Amino acid sequence: MLCHPWSPPPSPSRPPPVGTFRDSSGGITMTVCFGPDFFVTTCISMDGTTSSAITQPFQTYAGSSDDTTNMLRMFPLNQRRLVSHSNSSLTLEDPEFLPFLKFQLLDMVHAVYLKAIAMLPVRALREGHLLRSLLAAGHCYGPLDPVANMVINTAWYDVLYPLSWDVSSKIRAADILDARSMHRVESRSIDGLVAYLCRSPTTDEQDAVTLLCKSRLDTPISELSNMCDVALAAKHPEPAAFGAFLECVPTGWFYNLYCQFRVSGNPDAAFDGLKFALLKETTGNAEVRRAMDRSAALERLNSMPRQKIDLAILSAKRSVFESQQANVRRVLEELLIGHGYSEPSLCCLRE
Repeated sequence: MLCHPWSPPPSPSRPPPVGTFRDSSGGITMTVCFGPDFFVTTCISMDGTTSSAITQPFQTYAGSSDDTTNMLRMFPLNQRRLVSHSNSSLTLEDPEFLPFLKFQLLDMVHAVYLKAIAMLPVRALREGHLLRSLLAAGHCYGPLDPVANMVINTAWYDVLYPLSWDVSSKIRAADILDARSMHRVESRSIDGLVAYLCRSPTTDEQDAVTLLCKSRLDTPISELSNMCDVALAAKHPEPAAFGAFLECVPTGWFYNLYCQFRVSGNPDAAFDGLKFALLKETTGNAEVRRAMDRSAALERLNSMPRQKIDLAILSAKRSVFESQQANVRRVLEELLIGHGYSEPSLCCLRE
């Protein structure tokens, strides 16, 4: 801790005054307390332009950037003894650090997924149900960098395991209804990476998570063997076929070709070309085809009933989401109308 001390805690700022005020330019500023620690400030200028901000007087380290509070910069790998104060000793291998490292790793994976989504065509994500393939099988482990792995793995699953026509025709434009679906695929990607690193007898979960944080997920898989076990640990929907695909199909060439066509041409056409190339290469590989045939035999037994159940669950969740959205909008509108009647000074903005 003496070599890498914590930065001093931020001094608490004074909370903004609660109420409605008019500034010198004639604009209106409204501040309300939202919970014990948060304040919502809304500013309305004379021309009707509004802006809102949420402030927290007692700041925390949760939103700090990597340059200020990166845990691994404060606790480097080559320094085993990290804290030596009052006869206490903690190391990075201490199990108490593992939850914090996992949270940091999850933040890194989330940022990588946002980059991968930016690499995918928007039309295919929303109208072509590519988002479903990303959330189901767009894992970040593989022989390339995490973003490239996500793009290739998503395209492979989308072209090899598409939705049936009767199901896809009933689903409207895709969207992410809540954060749980993203959290699920991000956590499963981490599980796959940890499972791969833990194949070494000298590496445990703590070492694997620490290494992933230190390398910022940039740990391409060089030894592509027993990838079915990695896919199983990550709960991939088609572990046998996907594991065989990673072991037998060189994916770097496909991703480079996709990037070239994406820059020089239509992103949708480039992605369609990527899917066609992956389909041709996958179906032409005997090992991958055998793994797909084994999984397809079981899939045909229950694919239609399962898809119908999934469609019903999706429709129910969408209905609940739209109902909650409408209720929040109604309550917010009533609050704004009531506040307008109680604060007649707002009506003078355009006079």
